[in-house]
Amino acid sequence: SSSSAISLSANTKDYTLGQIAQTKAIDRVYVVHGTSSTVITTSVLADGGINSKAFSVDLSTGIPYDVKMLNIEPPLSGRYFRLRFSNNDASKPWEVLGAGIQYRNLGLMQP
Repeated sequence: SSSSAISLSANTKDYTLGQIAQTKAIDRVYVVHGTSSTVITTSVLADGGINSKAFSVDLSTGIPYDVKMLNIEPPLSGRYFRLRFSNNDASKPWEVLGAGIQYRNLGLMQP
């Protein structure tokens, strides 16, 4: 048996957020979560993970659920996006109830 951490993760589907040929910029991500005594990593991945940003989100709020707003600075640009939620401690369960993405359309891709 190994004492190494067990990584648990969940991914959303890819979101094109409109036309695939248009570049978008993610400004904020909202995470709706249940309370838990753990911290999860919330990753925003653009274009299959070519560009990404990760944030630590503390789920210890003491209320049944909470909404965390993650400001993406500088904004993350891409054509399609995915959200990943993960942690490395199988003994601390966590629950993501929903998520939202605030973005801007930057127009057609430039060759």
